[in-house]
Amino acid sequence: MMHQSFPKLGEILWNTYPRLMNADVFPVRKTATNIQKTTRLKNLRNNLRSLLFLVRTVIFQHKYDLIFIEVNPYSKIGLVISLLIFFHFLNPKKYVCPFSLKWNTTTDPKIVKFYEKYILHKLALVRVSDIATKRYLARKNRPIKSFFINGIDLSKFKETPIPKNNLFILLFASAPMENSINSLSDKGIVLLLNAFKRLVSIHKNIRLILIWRGKLYKEISALISKMKLEKYVEIINKKVDMKHYFRKAHATIFTLTNLRGSANYPHSLIESLACGRPVIVSNILEISTIVENEKCGEVSDVTVEGVINAVEETIKEYRTLQSNCRKTAEKYFDIRKNIKLLLQELDKSWKK
Repeated sequence: MMHQSFPKLGEILWNTYPRLMNADVFPVRKTATNIQKTTRLKNLRNNLRSLLFLVRTVIFQHKYDLIFIEVNPYSKIGLVISLLIFFHFLNPKKYVCPFSLKWNTTTDPKIVKFYEKYILHKLALVRVSDIATKRYLARKNRPIKSFFINGIDLSKFKETPIPKNNLFILLFASAPMENSINSLSDKGIVLLLNAFKRLVSIHKNIRLILIWRGKLYKEISALISKMKLEKYVEIINKKVDMKHYFRKAHATIFTLTNLRGSANYPHSLIESLACGRPVIVSNILEISTIVENEKCGEVSDVTVEGVINAVEETIKEYRTLQSNCRKTAEKYFDIRKNIKLLLQELDKSWKK
């Protein structure tokens, strides 16, 4: 049942949030040469919509109690929206809650300083993308009240039977967002391939599928050829239905070595759990704590030995790990349930 205090907010959340949370999911990505243009156009469109929505709200303020709005702080339009708040053209305590930043500790320090000093403390609540950032904001001289929410619409992902073949297929679904060759290391690709080269000498039936996204495709292909892994590694560099590949794979692996440009709760891992597939994650990701506690996968340190050990443990304990996946997704990443918790938090804030 929707909170009576927030009929409009609840409507906005439910209509908007699944789209926002799934904006970076692979099935909606464009690939190869048009990815950059498409992504920029989408960001421009979404920010224009946010700005028009706020301008309309300034004129018709009586229509909403609170507003859920998504703002990209890197964009010029995002800055205009922020200045609207700063100069009190609209009342942030009443009308903008939360200021929905995709905020993390790797954000440009100058942008962090600007928003912390002039914007964030004025708002009722700030959405953050991980618990570490929530704690960070709470420790400020003027504590910034924030909430953490994550998840997907679980009704779109069903648990499927384990593939019945003599292969063990790993799925990697995260590609660099930059053209820098260093991105291959940051994303853990180099680490994964080095570990995989050793794994195939031990397990002849192991395979790896890389769901790619255009950038550095030639470089990753050359690296695979140089390591003589073409027989064992398949690159999918096109728009795909991820559910098909979760059905095909046994586990999803994400050997991230640097958080720069990556989320602490990657959607590929959440979707994998929702489909009943264990995950192998590096220990620098916040989601690794959940994986370890709920025994729905394995946690690796960022070394070749660490990755090899995590994969071998996954193979050894596969049935146990697999049986815990879907219920872990339901416990932590059900966006419908998490939105209800958010509304309760907003209710408390509103009554103060």
